[in-house]
Amino acid sequence: MLEQHQEHIHASWKFVESIGLEKFGIVFFKNVIKFCPETLPLFSFKDAPNMYQSNLYKRYVQRVMEQFEKASN
Repeated sequence: MLEQHQEHIHASWKFVESIGLEKFGIVFFKNVIKFCPETLPLFSFKDAPNMYQSNLYKRYVQRVMEQFEKASN
């Protein structure tokens, strides 16, 4: 990976952290599903009642965002 790409990733991640991992992740995944609804069956929370308010959805988002955070460091 080029150094300029790494710098961009770190700067972008600082923006994500300023918003908050969970808050950013919730919006991110809502948009993934909104713009690519064919991805919904891929997610473990797909059948949860009140999907976006479910604990299953929130736990999934938190785990994924934490993994993104680890990878960005």
